[in-house]
Amino acid sequence: MLHVAKDLNVRLDMLVPSQEVWRQIPLWYHIGFKTKTGRRYGLKAYKCLMTNHGVETAGEAADVEQRLDSPNHTKQQNSAKLTLNELVEKWDPCRLDSNDGLELTADDQAANQVAKEQDGRIRFNPDLGNKDPLTDGIWIFTSGWDTHPKPGDDEGIIAISIAYTDGSSYENGTAEACVGAGVWFGEADDRNIFLRLPGPNQTNNAAEI
Repeated sequence: MLHVAKDLNVRLDMLVPSQEVWRQIPLWYHIGFKTKTGRRYGLKAYKCLMTNHGVETAGEAADVEQRLDSPNHTKQQNSAKLTLNELVEKWDPCRLDSNDGLELTADDQAANQVAKEQDGRIRFNPDLGNKDPLTDGIWIFTSGWDTHPKPGDDEGIIAISIAYTDGSSYENGTAEACVGAGVWFGEADDRNIFLRLPGPNQTNNAAEI
């Protein structure tokens, strides 16, 4: 089954995994390691983590790493920390949260509801946070085993511009047809443009598109 999964490029990936997902992923063959690593089962420190501390997942390793009140297990705690440090930021269970700063606030959502009722302008919700369970993050026919990078954080609201577009055809439907299109932002706006469409598809539909 594992050979078939590898042949079909089956893998786990989410753009912004939740903290619950971070903690559930098996640690010893974690998909989020920065570099490819060999088997860890044979190392004494890792055996202690697995056997004596029952560490199987990244979340359990994070719990061990945070228990600093046992001087007899410094090596194991360091092993847990070093292993977690090998994970890319996107999959690190020690991060405080998975908030990407993109989710609409309660005020934004309320404003959108009013806008819907009044046929007004609705603010797009760009949130990429994945609140689905771990199993919903398994994909097939992917491009490889590399993990997608963590998306950039929200840079805040930018100025909104309104543009009007249109296109038309002269002598539409004939061999002499020629089409053009334009974008209009406002009177004497330097961003206003108009152009003659090149190519053989000289139709009104092409101009509109």
